[in-house]
Amino acid sequence: MSFKTLCLAGATITLILSGVLMVHPPLLLSLFDLDGGTSIEVMTRRASVLLLGIAVTLWLARDAAPSPLRRAVAVGTAVTMLGLATLGTVEILRGSVGPGVILAIGTEIVLGAGFLWSTAEDRSASSRVATPRSRRV
Repeated sequence: MSFKTLCLAGATITLILSGVLMVHPPLLLSLFDLDGGTSIEVMTRRASVLLLGIAVTLWLARDAAPSPLRRAVAVGTAVTMLGLATLGTVEILRGSVGPGVILAIGTEIVLGAGFLWSTAEDRSASSRVATPRSRRV
């Protein structure tokens, strides 16, 4: 997947999740088989703002040319996604969440790995760029 496609997919997913968590937290909580409550709903609404920030960052970075800044966005997003996948896996193994979290884990792994792959492709492409040789007269 291209960096642009990853950014568009990531921005769309995080924007939708942000909206759901802000407007109707019990929907996502039920998917994970978690009980609600005021404390949980306050924290999910706060998390929705973090997801909105990720969505905006990915949307604005979608057309970025290979650069250190693009690499930072890709690596930062990969760390976030793979960290969430790891936490989800630990929680499912502990029995803290239901099987609905498997969809989230799969999505996070695909996006995280995709962003890491895009940085590898950028490095590979930059190493193939031919540098002009000086001409002898």
